Amino acid sequence: MSHGGLQGRKAVICGGRVREALLYEMATAGSKFQGMVLPHSYYSHGSKLLGEYVVLLEDLRHRGGVGVNMIMGNQMWGVPDALRNLADPVTVLKQAFTQAALLHAAYWNDAALLKKHWLKGAAWYAGRDRWSWESGIRRARLSWARTKAAVSNGALAIKLDEGLAAIMDASLEAASWQALQAHLRDPRTPYTLCHGDFHAANMIFLKDAPSSSTSTSSGGELFAVDWTEVGPWEGTTDLAQMVISDVKPAVFEAHASALVRAYWQTLVAEGVSKESYSFSDCWEGFCRGGMERWLWLFAIMSSFFNIPPAAIQYFHDQLLAFSNAFGNGRTCYALKPVVCLP
Repeated sequence: MSHGGLQGRKAVICGGRVREALLYEMATAGSKFQGMVLPHSYYSHGSKLLGEYVVLLEDLRHRGGVGVNMIMGNQMWGVPDALRNLADPVTVLKQAFTQAALLHAAYWNDAALLKKHWLKGAAWYAGRDRWSWESGIRRARLSWARTKAAVSNGALAIKLDEGLAAIMDASLEAASWQALQAHLRDPRTPYTLCHGDFHAANMIFLKDAPSSSTSTSSGGELFAVDWTEVGPWEGTTDLAQMVISDVKPAVFEAHASALVRAYWQTLVAEGVSKESYSFSDCWEGFCRGGMERWLWLFAIMSSFFNIPPAAIQYFHDQLLAFSNAFGNGRTCYALKPVVCLP
């Protein structure tokens, strides 16, 4: 919904928050949406023109739903003592990746997505809306400059890895609209319908739910919420965002390859050509896309005044661990995904 009068409506318009309401309308209107389970929607409405949206959903907490962030360890915050006997993190990760694959396969290189102008990034594939993408990059550059200054003068008490900082500097410098367009227009670059903010706090695990086509050995059902960033993109970028955001390095270092392979195998089983999209392609997209998204996110988040230094350090360390594990010595990424902030 929009709050705060004119400024609230401006935030809804600039941030594209009506997308979530429109996604629920699309998913319940007989589309081929599959895989990612949604809470029951009682009502949804969104108007970008008016800067307002309403989504009325089932409250899964009353059925015992638990945020998947708790299953993953709840980042640096820790899990409350009241939560016991949670599902196995790796099993739930595999379920999340498999459900994502079912959705991604259904919309794999679907040109109709690019005609849905309300989807985030659809215009970028057509070479339009350059200002919103470039404003996101400019904001990241300014935020990163503030972060480095704050670390240097002691105002921000975090330990910044020199190698990661150098990657950030080079990547922000290399980011350009021209590079984005070259990547999006490359016929080897796949796209599909992506959640866009695929992290564990945007998923709810309902233990001992009735069996469904998406249930697995985890013993429950997995729901995805908060679709405000939904749009066409490379599916593996979503997967890697979740890994960096929420999964302990010891876990993703040991299991990422098998999890991504399970994702790829599901894509192939659902009809994606393994000749045009090999596992090597899938793995490369995972390793690259995660860094591309999270470098931008970290540049922005590290200068937010309401995020405590311990949380900034956590995300820094997660990003560094992912880079060390899967970066293969890469020192620069051409940043592509951004969030349109008001």
